[in-house]
Amino acid sequence: MLLDEYDEATNTISPSVDRRVGTDELGMGVFYEVYADRARTVQVTREVMQVGMNGTTQQAADQAEVARNAVIHSISEPMDLRPGANQVIVQVSLDDLNVGEYVTRVRIADGGRLLALAEEPFTAEWTGLADHVQNLEEAISQLQYIAKDRELKRIRDAGSSAERLQLFQRFWDKRDPTPGTSRNERMEEYYYRISFANREYGSITEGWRTDRGQVLVLFGEPDYIERHPYNFNTKPYQVWYYYRIGKQFIFIDETGFGDYELLVPIWDERNRIR
Repeated sequence: MLLDEYDEATNTISPSVDRRVGTDELGMGVFYEVYADRARTVQVTREVMQVGMNGTTQQAADQAEVARNAVIHSISEPMDLRPGANQVIVQVSLDDLNVGEYVTRVRIADGGRLLALAEEPFTAEWTGLADHVQNLEEAISQLQYIAKDRELKRIRDAGSSAERLQLFQRFWDKRDPTPGTSRNERMEEYYYRISFANREYGSITEGWRTDRGQVLVLFGEPDYIERHPYNFNTKPYQVWYYYRIGKQFIFIDETGFGDYELLVPIWDERNRIR
């Protein structure tokens, strides 16, 4: 079990429900139990490994070599077991962790023979970014609606992930409506819209890349949506009204499969509400 907190004085633990850690955290509390039928000494190995987006390392035996190569941290030590349950709480090192999907694993062995293995997945996220920003490269690509070409090129051409992250954060720092605070509300709103578009309009194409997704990301949720489903005379279409900015956008489903396309470009004056 991954822990948010452990109170040594009262011997109480608080489990980590969302299984997320920040990349600036140096360690993570882990609780596990080892059950033994008799007193014995075993070898305990605790590891942290990066596994990408496909789940834990237990999914397939042929991934064993990949898992060994992906080990980020590992520590092995003897453990004296008592008959019954043996409870353990330790701090697992997260030093130099990159953003991504990970597994913390505990292995129990005796003389080289594996007796037990347990794994728990978790996600490492950039500290200070919005909760829905999971991948730096994607977050940079998603700037294309508001960033100039030269700004995007400069960020993408940076020599390392650390430099790209620094330029990415600098981009948003310039647009922070409340500088000096821990939050950047404009960045949070932007990536909330990205997340919402992916959830509502995504299919084969990511939601934020669709026409409706682009309009939502740029202007937020419309004040009113006029929906016209399929009938014998017309193709399905929607009209999005933004009364607060005097605009409307018409989307037509040309295929009948929910792929709504914008009738005229966003910048076209025909979108003005007259």
